[in-house]
Amino acid sequence: APAREDEAVSRIEAFHAWKYSGPAPGGQRRGSAGVAPAGAGEYPAFGEDAMDATLYYFSGTGNSLYVARRIGEGLGGAAISPIALEARDPRPRAETEVVGIVTPIYFTGWPALVRDFVRRIDLSSARYVFLVFTAGSIDLECVSAQVWRALARKGARLDAAFGVGMVDNYAPKFHMVPESPELSAAIDAKLESIARTVRSRGRHSGFARGQCALD
Repeated sequence: APAREDEAVSRIEAFHAWKYSGPAPGGQRRGSAGVAPAGAGEYPAFGEDAMDATLYYFSGTGNSLYVARRIGEGLGGAAISPIALEARDPRPRAETEVVGIVTPIYFTGWPALVRDFVRRIDLSSARYVFLVFTAGSIDLECVSAQVWRALARKGARLDAAFGVGMVDNYAPKFHMVPESPELSAAIDAKLESIARTVRSRGRHSGFARGQCALD
């Protein structure tokens, strides 16, 4: 069963990487295996000079991939890499100074694949680590507390955590709404703001360090 799940995750990640791929500005950047630069593609770019940054993302429906690509563009074409591929490495290592983790929230928690990856990745070269969570409704304090503790246990620091409200896409529970230009504009404005904060290596205190029901 685990092997079949890994195959399914890989197929999903490969599909979204193809669907949302665009022309890469300047070729491959330094990073981990499977890393592809975040290109402008079909989306309007808002980036500046490139930062020494890698964004690791997990995306089941494409929301977190979109977020990773847009923030990558805002960082000047930072590398993005799917966690589903990176997680196959028994000792993943981040080689850039700025590291971002982009992941959806599943029932007030983070996906097990992302949790295990964060626990294993070597962040000794990182000087700034940030998290971006996507969800229809954000429980940022609870989830970021889980990530903060996971990083603290390995001697790493979470410098910032951000929540991006997206369209609820859990079909059994939520009514799927038509695409909204207003929501799309609000999301892009939020991602621009996140990119500016990361570029300045700003701290974002919108997360708790206390206890949470899930770990």
